[in-house]
Amino acid sequence: MDKSRLEAYISEVSANLEAGKYANKTDESVAALKADLESARATLASAKTQAELNEAYNKLVTTVNSKLKNKPVEKKETPEVDTTNGQPTVGKKAENTEKKSDSNSIENTGSNDSRNGKALDRNNAFRAETTQTQGNFNYSMEFSNGKEIYLYNEEDADVNITVSSTAGNITKATVKAGSGQFVLKSKSDQAIAHAKGQNVPKPEEEEVEIDGYGWSYHQTLTETQGPVKIKITGKPNDTFKGLKPYTKTEDQRAVLGARYLQLEDSTGAKLAGGNNPSAPGYFNLVVKSQTYKYDIQPVAEENKVAVADINNLTTDDINKIKEKIKIQYSDKATTEDARLASKKGEVL
Repeated sequence: MDKSRLEAYISEVSANLEAGKYANKTDESVAALKADLESARATLASAKTQAELNEAYNKLVTTVNSKLKNKPVEKKETPEVDTTNGQPTVGKKAENTEKKSDSNSIENTGSNDSRNGKALDRNNAFRAETTQTQGNFNYSMEFSNGKEIYLYNEEDADVNITVSSTAGNITKATVKAGSGQFVLKSKSDQAIAHAKGQNVPKPEEEEVEIDGYGWSYHQTLTETQGPVKIKITGKPNDTFKGLKPYTKTEDQRAVLGARYLQLEDSTGAKLAGGNNPSAPGYFNLVVKSQTYKYDIQPVAEENKVAVADINNLTTDDINKIKEKIKIQYSDKATTEDARLASKKGEVL
């Protein structure tokens, strides 16, 4: 049995706990993580089969990437001030503003957003609600111009892709990189070496695959009556944050990579994936900054705060200014990110 992967991940999570990297998570979700971590340690010591090790690994990955919940965080933005007896200043965007828990969901593909009842803007050129059919398969996802799905710095992704077959049950619904390769480079390299006849084992597909940059891909590998969901969770890890395109500026465009659906059903039909944007099931994952996603709501003239001296704000001045600050989804994001189109003008 190969225990190295589970052992390494247990060490990584343990180190993160000791370093306080989950300090912004709720006590309840951290307690659940610690319980799953202890369970993984027990499995590492007692497992008799590789399947037990894989199951423990997948469970721990799922807990880290999708079950840790953020604590409520007070938003800290530079306020817009009206000196009245002077001049108004311009507010700055907040990079670390927390998202609402549902703001990264793409399940809404109808004509109305069930979360707020607003009609979706079908005239938005960047909006692309899709339920596509390829042979037996129907799959639904929502992406922006160029078939891009945006993820955001420091925010847990929750991307859902729905898959069904008109002819039978789904036996496989996975996400791959180009040419059918695994999204994790080391695993892809191993598969290539095996295919070339080198003396390395063929890597197994797993219900939870990781890409090495912080995201996990939750897949279906056993026969299941459709529709089934492929789920992408996670957020940038330190490796991804170390890449040059990860700038945290408004114009950040850090491309995680092209992805392709691979589907099979019980009749033997397949959607094989591809290696270019015209291939069925293609989408591109791009990581954007929170300064792109959020903005300060413009302050009406009558709501601006008068201060005597802009260079010497009193505690009372600061408190009054804070009361007037409201954060909304930015106009740019709600125009360009299809999944945020229904949130135009919405205050957090």
